Amino acid sequence: MRWPDLRCLWPFSSCPPAAARAPVPFADAYHDGYVLALWDAEIPREALARIFARMKATGARHLTIPVLGCQTDPASADVGACEIASRARALDLARAGRDHGLGVGLLPILTTRRWAWRGEFEPADRAAWFAAYTRWIVALARDARQIGASEFVVGTEFTRLYRHAEAWARVIAAVRGEISCPLVVTVNWSDLDAGFWGDADAFGVSAYHPLVARGPTAQEALDAGWRAVRDEIRRVARAHARPVHVTEIGYPSMTHAAARPWDGSTPSPPDPELQARCFEAFRRAWDGDRDLVRVNVWASGDPRAPDPLGFETFGKPAEAVMERMFGERARY
Repeated sequence: MRWPDLRCLWPFSSCPPAAARAPVPFADAYHDGYVLALWDAEIPREALARIFARMKATGARHLTIPVLGCQTDPASADVGACEIASRARALDLARAGRDHGLGVGLLPILTTRRWAWRGEFEPADRAAWFAAYTRWIVALARDARQIGASEFVVGTEFTRLYRHAEAWARVIAAVRGEISCPLVVTVNWSDLDAGFWGDADAFGVSAYHPLVARGPTAQEALDAGWRAVRDEIRRVARAHARPVHVTEIGYPSMTHAAARPWDGSTPSPPDPELQARCFEAFRRAWDGDRDLVRVNVWASGDPRAPDPLGFETFGKPAEAVMERMFGERARY
């Protein structure tokens, strides 16, 4: 017989709330890989095969394809009213990755015609927005089921809209009626907690956390930065009895990578070594941690011709870090 923790019976205890339901397990836990954002680029079949082979050579076993949704502006409720990149092409890319032996998943990213960030969306008619978003995401879940996705992301970085936990619980329930794989909800690095983790199967995070404010970026400082971030992520995930899913992590190959990991558009001097050392700090912080079920490394752009300042890791010092991290985690 297992006795209850008597401390949790005390009325003013700080014990975590019980999860509303047991999470659906990941059949392919610790199969890490890349988020491949090619958008609408026309990539010949032979070139795609080489890209996938390069990914697999690093030990990657999973491929995530972003799918762009569009609404008119941050205050509108017309989710799906516009198209910025081809959904059909994204699905074809996911199928191609699956055919090359990679597990696949889809990453829904909602934006506007002017590329507003979804974290600041405040629809004037919130009920209409949730109804439209539910229709859009449920249709995408059907597509994910048809391509054999091993996971599905229900929402990505809706910082302000995540305040409406009951509405998100209904969205998650609607998606669960269409697909049986684990469902992930992803928060932005700056705002980790939400009120609906018991309805999801994993605590997803876009892990673009600053590791240093500015100044020196010695490896010891980067390591300390990622250990502190790891502790905060684990605190939230464990409070809700959910595994951690790093839905996105990436660093530009520039001198500001440790202070502004999300910023790939503001030019600064190239520093591919710093990119590698930021990934190394992540690897060290999470080494041996089985709570982390997936790591998706952002690999935007065409890996055949990587941007020397961009997020790509191929042909840069970070590629060796990927090989070590993927290889270590594959043995869990």
